[in-house]
Amino acid sequence: VATFYTREDIDRMDVQDFTSILRRVPHLQIWDDGGRTALKFPMCGTGGIMIRLNGMQVWPLGGAADSDATLVQKPTGEMDGNTGVDPTGADPLEAFRTMSASDVEAMEVYPNSSSLPVEAVGNACAAILVWTR
Repeated sequence: VATFYTREDIDRMDVQDFTSILRRVPHLQIWDDGGRTALKFPMCGTGGIMIRLNGMQVWPLGGAADSDATLVQKPTGEMDGNTGVDPTGADPLEAFRTMSASDVEAMEVYPNSSSLPVEAVGNACAAILVWTR
């Protein structure tokens, strides 16, 4: 089942940045570990998390989801074995690092493959769609 967040929902969260919004998403695991950022939905056993910003896919780079549900930033110089993505731009939250919570108008979260929107079917097992003001 998808979860939808309106501008009013985000205001009620009383958070400052986009990552803090994600930390409020049920069942989404997000952590930083030694310079790495990781996102994971427990029910997402295969595929990856597709992230779109204003309709444009920003993760994974290259348009195809990773082969497992955890998408991790790789240190510079290390290649992602599944997609061949250059890690210098391989942070799933790179497009959101400077975004404040007040920039977000709405967000849609699809935590598993049974709830995916049409644009993610066959390319991901979960999706996060973000719309800015």
